[in-house]
Parts: sequence; C-alpha cells; structure tokens
Amino acid sequence: MNFDEGYIKFSLSMTQGDIPKHPDWEKLNDARGSLHQLGLIGTYPNGIGFGNVSMRNSGLEFIITGTATGGIPILRERDYCLIQSFELEKNQVRAIGRTKASSESMTHGAIYSAKESIHSVIHFHNRKIFDSMLLDGTVPKTPKDVEYGTPQMAIAMDHIVRQSADNCGFFVTEGHDEGVFAYGPSIDDALEQTHLLLRRFA
Repeated sequence: MNFDEGYIKFSLSMTQGDIPKHPDWEKLNDARGSLHQLGLIGTYPNGIGFGNVSMRNSGLEFIITGTATGGIPILRERDYCLIQSFELEKNQVRAIGRTKASSESMTHGAIYSAKESIHSVIHFHNRKIFDSMLLDGTVPKTPKDVEYGTPQMAIAMDHIVRQSADNCGFFVTEGHDEGVFAYGPSIDDALEQTHLLLRRFA
C-alpha cells in the first residue's frame, strides 16, 4: 500500500463559507454512509482516509466530501465543499466550504469534464475488487506509471470516460493502489455500478 493516499497534491484556493444547498444532498450523503458501512470508504490503520463521493452542481461545479472525512460514519453538510473551478493541466482547484476539498477533487473533475451527462462519481478502495479488476482484461484502467493526485492521472481518467459509449461505468487506477471509480448520471446510477462491482469482483 502506498500511503501517499489522502494528501492534496494540487494547488488549492480555498474560501471559507457555507456551500449552497444541493437538492439531492441527502441522497448523496445516504449513499456515502452506506459505502462507509460496507468498508469501501474509511481509514487505514495509520489514520489516512480513503474514498469519497461527489455530485455535479451546475456546469463543472460539483460538491464533494472534504479531505480527512473517511473515518466519519455519517457526514454533515459542513463536511462537504463546493468545487467552483479546476484546471487539469495547471493542477489548480478553487473551492468554497468549511472543510478542505478532497485530495481526489481533480480526478472527479476530470470525469465531469469528460461528459456532461455524468452527474455523480464514487471513489472507493477495496483490495479484492482492485486486484480482480486488474486481472480482468476487459476493465478500463489508468496506466501503472501514472500516480495518484497528478494531472496525468486526471487526464488519463478523462480519456477513459470519453472513449466509453455509455454515461455509466467504472474503471480501476493501476497506479493508485486499491483505487476504483464508478460514475453515472445520478448517485443512484453510480451506486448501482458500485454494487455491480461488488457482485462481480468481490
């Protein structure tokens, strides 16, 4: 396991303030709570958190769970932040909230920028699913030499999603140990993709 996980690698411009109320926030938070119960979101023994969820707000804005919230069973609104803008090539993120943006904010943004029809993203960790997905020759994956939290990882994800004919899907990040992403036009669709992975690979 690479315990580089959980650390923000992009340049973050963070404004302290309340985020706008998203009409589906409760649904997103319920899904996040269920993923925590399944152990797909949580913390490693060293205290580093893993896993996060997000939902598009408008345009390329989206709300996402804050950094260092993996160990909290049920989140509050203040545990989320709003990503207002991001630049993949410059590795820059601008956000507002009461907690700092997730270290995976850039990668979630890459998925949203790839297809307008995608409105929710789930990122989780699971050793068995991760290893099984890598062994399956049909599962999309990011290159092994592309590391977590880099612009190259975000760009690789963008390419995977753009090449897919569907607006629901999943992929594994070979260079980001145990990392799996699922996405869809709603949180229910992204959650359905996650449960599909559990049935198929766990």
